[in-house]
Amino acid sequence: MAAPETDQTPVLRLEAVRFSGLRNEGTFDLELGRGEIRHLRAFAPALQILGIVPLASGTVSVNGKPWEERSVIDRERQLRRIGTVYHPRGPSSSVWVGNLDIDENVRLAAHFDPARTSTTLGRQADALAKRVGLAEGLPTTRPAVTPLPDQVLSQWVRAFLPDPLDLLLLESPLEGAPAESIAAFVAEIERVRNAGCSILWISEAVPDFVALGIHAGPDHDPNTPT
Repeated sequence: MAAPETDQTPVLRLEAVRFSGLRNEGTFDLELGRGEIRHLRAFAPALQILGIVPLASGTVSVNGKPWEERSVIDRERQLRRIGTVYHPRGPSSSVWVGNLDIDENVRLAAHFDPARTSTTLGRQADALAKRVGLAEGLPTTRPAVTPLPDQVLSQWVRAFLPDPLDLLLLESPLEGAPAESIAAFVAEIERVRNAGCSILWISEAVPDFVALGIHAGPDHDPNTPT
């Protein structure tokens, strides 16, 4: 039986995880507590961490419960509490639904949250968009014709939009981002961490958390495969 969700239960646990289809060798073990930020050295494994694409081996648990032990309803409920920025050079189908405009993509998942109205959701998305540098709000264009910087900022909005937010998975989140928006991104990270959200920063290069102004704590060293 999975452990109950408590403040001591890791928000995310990777146990002997081997990602399929990636360049990484070996297995990953990692625990991420509430409000913590850690780095995972990998390319783009978010869909596997989310239980959407199968792992090569190992177990991913969120709030003390492996994906395979969750019912469909429980899985969907937990996924609504996770925000994700997908690697901009990953499969395009994992980033956007091609026949929806960017603003429709951003709000799509949150529309399934019965606790939020379309009006409230629209206001929150618009406020987030303006905070991170989209002065005119979310783009109303298809992904194929939307400039990469606007796509990156829109991904940020989508990632921070869930409420409550248990976990953020950030795949190379600054790649393609306007430099002038990075401080706002860091501010959003610290805001949700203060509310208890945990963050897994995923990239092949080690992020300089100190230079970014992110207070990572003493245990943020990159987790590398064993």
